[in-house]
Amino acid sequence: HRLFVKKKDEPPPPSLDEATSGIGARIKALDVKIAGLNKELIRYRDQMKKASGPAKAGIQRRAMETMKRKKAYEQQRDQMAGQQFNIDSTAFAIDSVKDAQTTVAAMKGAAKTLKVS
Repeated sequence: HRLFVKKKDEPPPPSLDEATSGIGARIKALDVKIAGLNKELIRYRDQMKKASGPAKAGIQRRAMETMKRKKAYEQQRDQMAGQQFNIDSTAFAIDSVKDAQTTVAAMKGAAKTLKVS
């Protein structure tokens, strides 16, 4: 029985449209997080103008941590955008092949019609 164990039914892979819309939603969520971090950095910048001494050092430290998080989110967003571009390119290539197949089929039909006439 171990040799012929039936695998569990796996769900079908997502379509290209589903994949690109899912990645697009994740990119939008990352953009929202980045915008929030930008607001936080502006707040820290304003606080640093007013602060001095150890308080300013603490604000700088928090600002640097926020900048690191922002950079990480931006890298994730850029990676996701690259994946989305690859998916869109694949979808375009598939559509181009389908269009070429349709054109060839139409030309074959026209050739048959011309031979009969």
